[in-house]
Amino acid sequence: MSGNITVLKDESLGGLLREYREVKRKACVGELAKIVGTAGHNFEVNDIVTAESLDGRIASGVMFKREDGEAQLLSHRDGDYVVLEASDILRINSERLRMVDRKAAVGERIVMTKSGFKFEAGEIITVHPGANIREGFIAFADGEYGTGGGEFRVLEPIKSAPLSAQPPLDQVAATISALQTQIKALESRVTALEKKPAKVVASGPVDDALPSFAIPRAKTPQQLRDEIVERAKADVKALLDRNYYFGYNPTIWFTDRDGSSITDKCDFIVNRDKRTVVALISVIDGKPFRKGVAKCAPNDVFNAHIGRAIALRRALGLEVPAEYLRVPNPEEPRVGDVVFCHGLGDVFSLTGTLTKRAEEFDGSHFGENAFYWSKGGWIADKQYRIIEDSREEVAK
Repeated sequence: MSGNITVLKDESLGGLLREYREVKRKACVGELAKIVGTAGHNFEVNDIVTAESLDGRIASGVMFKREDGEAQLLSHRDGDYVVLEASDILRINSERLRMVDRKAAVGERIVMTKSGFKFEAGEIITVHPGANIREGFIAFADGEYGTGGGEFRVLEPIKSAPLSAQPPLDQVAATISALQTQIKALESRVTALEKKPAKVVASGPVDDALPSFAIPRAKTPQQLRDEIVERAKADVKALLDRNYYFGYNPTIWFTDRDGSSITDKCDFIVNRDKRTVVALISVIDGKPFRKGVAKCAPNDVFNAHIGRAIALRRALGLEVPAEYLRVPNPEEPRVGDVVFCHGLGDVFSLTGTLTKRAEEFDGSHFGENAFYWSKGGWIADKQYRIIEDSREEVAK
């Protein structure tokens, strides 16, 4: 067990170890729960119990039964238990693997989720060359069959993927776990500082070097924005290179039979005046098949790279990572940024692009961050605000 995750054997998968998320809510009949409180019942902390029935004798009461037959009435409001929600992550030989419902490829491993023919639920199978692979069906060259109907899932190794690429509940669990670790470290430091230091008499030189385990500084909003923009660029490239289909019409794929990707089938329409990005995917006679729209909020700084990632994910019916929707605004103006210049006393108002740093004017009565810009002359930070930082022209 680690953080907000409990690892248990899943008997429906032949006893494979599966990760369960610990969630503070009322349990439904049939769900598993873990005991976390000790008051008013005979269960032990960390006991695994099953919700047998709802009981109104106490607020939000649920009757639970342990494997040995012991039954107790508990309430999540009293902090008695947490519900265990099954995740799609298995642990096999110390390796964390995610179960994914998609077409399998040669060399990948699959796990049977339902027994059929020669295979049992929980059996791990490697797809080897010569297999006849279709969506939801695999026929192996040696005559063994894995039938369709959602009876297996592909196993994908979980690597050090960005937090944004993980499922929402995994993101929350990882964030809470990281915060708990930081809090414990800070509490230890505070305790150490509060203790009165003992008087030390040294005969040799004193080593004033800081310990090597110092806590790293938090990232600035600008650093976070730069990282998210780079993730959005990589996200778009990866999504365009993947192969998609839609369950209601599995004959439609975003790849041709020659194996080409959807890169040439997706058009992005960037409207900087309206601060929108539209993704249009065409696969049938050149007509738009899927459409996704991203619109920048009035108080946010427009970035076309983030807009493309949001629009493409919406067009493909994929979840949009929360970090794309809550990006910090830039703090540092850079060459290529589009700015709105309100001038002096609103004598004029223009929109233009920062073209070159004008360091000789920094520290003037107009402020720091002086730049030459596309409208002529120079402006400093008291005269403008950034409205877009895509900097696509600069990248070219």
